[in-house]
Amino acid sequence: MADPEFDRTNYPELVSCMALPAVDEVVSVEIADWDKNRVLVNTPVEAVTRINMPRISSEVPAYVREPFEAGIGLGLLACRIINRNEGVVSIDVPTTDGSMTLVVPFTRLARRI
Repeated sequence: MADPEFDRTNYPELVSCMALPAVDEVVSVEIADWDKNRVLVNTPVEAVTRINMPRISSEVPAYVREPFEAGIGLGLLACRIINRNEGVVSIDVPTTDGSMTLVVPFTRLARRI
């Protein structure tokens, strides 16, 4: 179950991820770490921003449209930078059990505009 104490202000940065459909207020996201290993993390729905999700015509029946729109897609996961070091960053990401620390390439972080 999602952590009712999740506070977005504790995770001001964003890291790119692949987001799976949400189930019971929990989203499984896949993040590529520094060694290009894929790490699967269960995180609260509020921690994920979905981007580039495809849109389907409203004329398509709901039973077809809803599962498709809930499918895997690009996303941004809230995170907190712990340490920076020449091209890599250690980040904390929120999970349903607290948080997890990962080392990812600096380029995986979202740029501020």
